[in-house]
Amino acid sequence: MFAEIWNYLCWFLITIFTDAGLTEGYLNGSLGAVTLILGMMSARSVFDVDTRLYMDITLNVGMVIGMALSGRYTDRISSKWMIFFGISTTVFWSILCALISLASVKNDAQLLTLKILFAVSRSGFGFGLGVEFVGTFVMNSDKAFHHIQGREWRALFYSETLQYHLGYLLSNLVPFVLFLIYGEGHLQGVLTACLTIGAILPLHTWSCHIVYCCTKANETGAQRRMRIARTRIPPALFNEFYQSTLITIAMAWAFHEMSATGLGLYVPTEVLILNGNQRPNLWRMFGWTSLICAFNVLGSILGMYFTAKRLWGPKKTLIIGTAIQGVFGVLIVATVGTLLVSPLSPVLMVFFAFFHLAQEFGAGSNMALLAVGTCAPSVRGRYLGYAAAASKLGAIAGDILILLTINYIEAKDEGDSGATYEEALTYPFGIATLLLVLATILAVTGLPKVEVDFNLVNMQALNRFLQNWGYRTTDLDRFELPPPSPTTSGSANRPARAVPSASNRGAASASASGRGGFNSPPRMPAAVPRRRVDRNSETAAGPAQPAPWG
Repeated sequence: MFAEIWNYLCWFLITIFTDAGLTEGYLNGSLGAVTLILGMMSARSVFDVDTRLYMDITLNVGMVIGMALSGRYTDRISSKWMIFFGISTTVFWSILCALISLASVKNDAQLLTLKILFAVSRSGFGFGLGVEFVGTFVMNSDKAFHHIQGREWRALFYSETLQYHLGYLLSNLVPFVLFLIYGEGHLQGVLTACLTIGAILPLHTWSCHIVYCCTKANETGAQRRMRIARTRIPPALFNEFYQSTLITIAMAWAFHEMSATGLGLYVPTEVLILNGNQRPNLWRMFGWTSLICAFNVLGSILGMYFTAKRLWGPKKTLIIGTAIQGVFGVLIVATVGTLLVSPLSPVLMVFFAFFHLAQEFGAGSNMALLAVGTCAPSVRGRYLGYAAAASKLGAIAGDILILLTINYIEAKDEGDSGATYEEALTYPFGIATLLLVLATILAVTGLPKVEVDFNLVNMQALNRFLQNWGYRTTDLDRFELPPPSPTTSGSANRPARAVPSASNRGAASASASGRGGFNSPPRMPAAVPRRRVDRNSETAAGPAQPAPWG
């Protein structure tokens, strides 16, 4: 038991420190924190409130480009080196963002130029994050192809959503603790600490990833064969087979991101509205924000845990999470007018926190997993890359939707501030709930059932489709199937004999028959009975789990 806990802890730390999700979450969260601190200092910089939304849009534009390109080239290049390229790009642009931010404080003369440079740097930062995101998921799903019940299988559930929320929590927890200890008289010191961590954290992630790549993250022979197999799928047949499924998951994921991204930017506004549109103490402001971020982290952990349960699965977890979120969305819309003007207004923050928790428990923990679980391993790079790029287009739409909502509420204000506050809390949560319900309906009705052994099921379905169109899948099977594990013969006196892999089995049978071994399909040796061949094929395909997810 202690050995299992130790292995799980080691895996958790490796995943935390070698993926860029923590860095992404911290840098995005620190953008709002630094904006608030600079507003208290009355200092102009690239972090002013007016441009914060546009900076988030530039980040998502870079992620769209990075995800689309890496999805195509991860099928041709090693996913390990795509991750390394993405993290290196992220480190470079994140350090440049931190330097521009420090240079822009109280520098009114060149503020416009620095804002343009900062927007370009944010786009480059998003490009690196997009490349790293797709490469990480492809590598984790390739490992799950071989170790369905091992630690790598848990790594597939551990999506970057949890890392992102941990980083976001850290970005608000640091100023909360500093202001709680030193008070609000050390604004410059807290600002410097936040920006310094934002520059150090990417370097730390990059150095840890270099060590991990040089020691542990080596691709197996089966993973290299899978990478070669991906380059052999004709694009026309890929589009023919996955067009409807890819469009469905892309739309569902985009609706989820449209809801989650807009509400993520809206969290500081929630705190301001509950305080009568007056800025509270900074430690209290960051305390409320940290509470909501902590609920996001808890929702991601619970979603990862219940999705791994065989009786739950991604679809059931998605449905339950959306149902809970819908309940709290209705509670917020129905009670905001009463609670906002009563001493019980902090109850709304509890509703907000559980609303965000349910969102991460359902859609936040399962959209990427549904994308991974509905495609074959040989086309996973382009499939996941295109779906993830579409999701970030939804994030851009979410930013614009929140901006239009805020502008509409401000234009409609005729002096009744109470009604304006009520609308400012009702509209975003009502829209977010409707979008999540729509995304859930699309995912549940438009996507196939996700089995526990989804890699094998999807691979066989794609291979049958390719064979029906006259495409030879012999080389595809040979490169994609992992080498079988050693098996013992029926007699206890005879020693164990390793079963040959799909590639050298074909070469051995071809040489015995006098045919070429590379392009010839593997033949059944005359001395091996039919029952043994079936067992070999089952072993080569990996362990099959009979019970499906929901």
